[in-house]
Amino acid sequence: MPKRVILGIIAGGVLLGMAIIGGLFIFGRSPAYYRISDDSLGLAFEMSQDFERIPPVELQSRNPAFVYGFRPKQIDDVSCIISQTTRPKSGPVSVEYLVQGTFAAIKKNYPDVHADVSKKVLVGGREGAWLELSYQDGSKSVQQLELVLTTDERTTFAFCTVPAPLLPLYKEKFQHFLGSVRVN
Repeated sequence: MPKRVILGIIAGGVLLGMAIIGGLFIFGRSPAYYRISDDSLGLAFEMSQDFERIPPVELQSRNPAFVYGFRPKQIDDVSCIISQTTRPKSGPVSVEYLVQGTFAAIKKNYPDVHADVSKKVLVGGREGAWLELSYQDGSKSVQQLELVLTTDERTTFAFCTVPAPLLPLYKEKFQHFLGSVRVN
């Protein structure tokens, strides 16, 4: 065989090998998510690394029940928050009660709130409430996706808010975050 043909075959093999290795590297890596587990709160979740943590002082000034908060870097009107409240007594809580209570609490601040979706979901082996809400915050139309879960000790509210036109940009990350929340 001529030397050029042999070199061509070797070069083609090297390029093919590099393409295969590169493909495995790109498609085989895990998505970029922070994995957070807080045993003191009985809480675990994942958050996109495209988001940064809201400083605890800022978070607590917004609401003392907020325990974790994240937002995209340099964007203040999009956020994902986890809030927890202590339950006065243990025992089962119906999904309908969770939906109605959550909706009523939000309605105090946003009287025009509308539940686009409210349903029972199973997350991490626990029944919870899923809400998709829309409301006006000043001149902005806001969408809020929310998951509510309970244990005998706590009620956990995990929610993400976004100006309505931006929801398509963040919905997948919101759903990943909310779907990853585990309480015990």
